Amino acid sequence: IATISERESPETVVDWPQLRRATEFAGLVAAPEKTSELWQWQIRPWLPQLTQHSHGLTENRIAIDPTDKYFAVISQYDCKIIELSSGTVTHTIPSPGTRWCGVTLAAGCKRVALLSEYGGFIEIRDLCNRIIAQWDASQLIDGTANHGSLTWINDGQQLVVWDDRRASVVDIRGKVQTSIEFDPGTGPAQGPPNLPMPVQRAVESEPNGERVAFGCRDGNVRLWDTQTNTLQVLRSERGNESISAVHWSPDGRFLAALRAQQWIYGTAIEVWNRQGSLHSTIPAEQLNVDDQYASEFAWSPDSRSLVLGSGKVVDIQGNLQREFDLRVEPAGEKRRITSVWIPAWSIDQGGSQRIDFVATGDTYGLQCGRVQSFTPTGRALPSSPFGN
Repeated sequence: IATISERESPETVVDWPQLRRATEFAGLVAAPEKTSELWQWQIRPWLPQLTQHSHGLTENRIAIDPTDKYFAVISQYDCKIIELSSGTVTHTIPSPGTRWCGVTLAAGCKRVALLSEYGGFIEIRDLCNRIIAQWDASQLIDGTANHGSLTWINDGQQLVVWDDRRASVVDIRGKVQTSIEFDPGTGPAQGPPNLPMPVQRAVESEPNGERVAFGCRDGNVRLWDTQTNTLQVLRSERGNESISAVHWSPDGRFLAALRAQQWIYGTAIEVWNRQGSLHSTIPAEQLNVDDQYASEFAWSPDSRSLVLGSGKVVDIQGNLQREFDLRVEPAGEKRRITSVWIPAWSIDQGGSQRIDFVATGDTYGLQCGRVQSFTPTGRALPSSPFGN
């Protein structure tokens, strides 16, 4: 607790670097208002460096809802959900003893599902942060070999839960509706060998909920028809490259898959039509910029464009439409670029659109939690940084 001096200037000199080091254990950072002569204290949530315990696979610790308006991030202590346009924290969900390892949001954040480590249990909350279900996930996930993962389908009515060998559709009470086994070596894409965790963002449901796309370990994309319980393989000549993300276009006409080296450097985006035919391939030189990589992407609301974590906006043929400068310049340091940006492209009820870029990597420490926001035409919007 800090007090504000009644005198014109404070007598106490604060060593901010020392204070930050001393308060990291408590999970709090104290920060004064930069424009004030008196100490105006604010206590804000502190997010530990995400990749220290996730070995770089930060995409498994985050989620964006299908409307691209809410962002969830898991730290060692809790899961926080933030409304991107305002920076408001809508949910704070304390970690269980084993910590959360996966989170997924239904559209509009009306339902939140979290998975504890080692396939322990799944907890479901509503928009008001009330627990509406909690159940054991050990029958669905082999926690001795894999943490497992999960994603919503059918507008938050059902979940897909999977590990490296099996996927299941369950209702919110955990009752299995259907499941499918993957042949050895063809299951959902996995993280590094020392992190037995599926790549959560490499799995996504079709907007109508009929099919689920899996980026798989053998470099192919598989479509699971949950009605007929069949798999369709979308083969590619780039099958030797890892798949880090798959996303359906909002209108359901296209499926795009991002291939990346070490889950960071985008090597290509492949776009298939709904029938499974390859529509286009966008190569690395049209995805990345110098030292800023297309580690993720999102569709535009009209399904015509893709916004990349590198700051580029391209059409589905790869033609450049716009490029945002995401470089940051910490005080007293050389101008540089934050490591991992997750893009989101949303539209409000009035038709106004915004593009948000959220920094989730910790290569440059305090840049984790930074948000940069723009209109699609390039005008910067006010943004509310959260965490550290």
